[in-house]
Amino acid sequence: MRILKYRKSGWCIAAVVLVICVALYLDYLLLQKPKLYRTSIGRKEDNTFRNKLRNQDYNLIAAVPHKPRQFYGKKVKIVPHGNETSNIKKWRIYGLFNESAKKDTLPRTWWELSKKNSGNKTYVNKILHQTWNDYKVPNLFIPWIKSLKRHHPNWEYWFWTKQDGRQLIKKTRPDLLRMYDSYSHDIFRADVRKYIVLHEFGGVFLDLDIESLRSLDPITYAPCVLCQEPKAHSLLLYHMDNGLAANGVMATRPRHPFFKYVIDNLRETSNLTQTVKSTGPLMLDKRYREYIAKPNDSGPDAVILADPDDFLPTFDEDVSQGYIGTCSIGNLPGHYKPLCEKMEKQDFANEKKLPAHSFTDHKWIHTNVGHFLEEFGNETTDIHKVISHVINGADMIGTLRNYR
Repeated sequence: MRILKYRKSGWCIAAVVLVICVALYLDYLLLQKPKLYRTSIGRKEDNTFRNKLRNQDYNLIAAVPHKPRQFYGKKVKIVPHGNETSNIKKWRIYGLFNESAKKDTLPRTWWELSKKNSGNKTYVNKILHQTWNDYKVPNLFIPWIKSLKRHHPNWEYWFWTKQDGRQLIKKTRPDLLRMYDSYSHDIFRADVRKYIVLHEFGGVFLDLDIESLRSLDPITYAPCVLCQEPKAHSLLLYHMDNGLAANGVMATRPRHPFFKYVIDNLRETSNLTQTVKSTGPLMLDKRYREYIAKPNDSGPDAVILADPDDFLPTFDEDVSQGYIGTCSIGNLPGHYKPLCEKMEKQDFANEKKLPAHSFTDHKWIHTNVGHFLEEFGNETTDIHKVISHVINGADMIGTLRNYR
């Protein structure tokens, strides 16, 4: 009997040790090993993971809505959806990194993660798109246009005029031609051109007042990327806690369903008189939030909302009175105060040094206001004299089938 008792005790101890070993190994797999795993909504480990996010032990790199979620290791950084960890149930987690891991084992940014997830397959065509009313662009923009070609010697440069855009719409979306012609200002038509060109051909569309700081090659591994307005704009001007998508820099693969969704719904806001609400950032952000609320595929149909510092690291100083007005309001919500304190220390001016990882910088030249020519002059230069090997948008309309 005594021997049997010892045997039973031994088996119990062995079982306990085995359970501990299995638990430690599973913890290692889920939280340390740089390998992709998937969890299901509602499971215990899912809830634990969400709690860790809420407790700020972890941060989120990039996410799109989908029921299954995938994650790497522990310790992640929130890039596109910083204030939405409390509602983490609706997001697919794209990637996490372990700070103790070696730099060459896990992705540290959404573009590195996109490259890893795509298996080194690029989605975005290496085409730089820009637009103006005609081929004569204001000389103010020339240094920034040249910066694009300097950092992208192997990329094609396509230029679209107002008439080019009309021809493209007539061929691809004739149902929108009357709306396009009826807009009260050219800035509306410029925005519509951006969306339709990107949907049909893919590539990267950049405003003329965007300065290139480094190559955009890393973002070509993501299927669709939207830039985000600086926090000073989204929070202090528009009071949007979750950020604000912008259209100053957009990258996508051809025929991405997000841009089809944007184009299909242009009529809904076409009667609004403010550009920002009709065809600009507020409209685009609304469509983005609607799109990601649906169970879209997280692969080639995903959309990444980049961090403001990635493409628009500086805010518009011309509207500093708006920032001052918001920050001077009593009883501001707590999450306003750190930003207001920071901007007050900077005297509501931008920092001179830009983040090292920024791809571009926006100069915030308001071409849609009446005093543009008075302030910056009316001297222009033909774009073909600024950039060598300019491809006219009109010449590419006949090649549409090659991009579908």
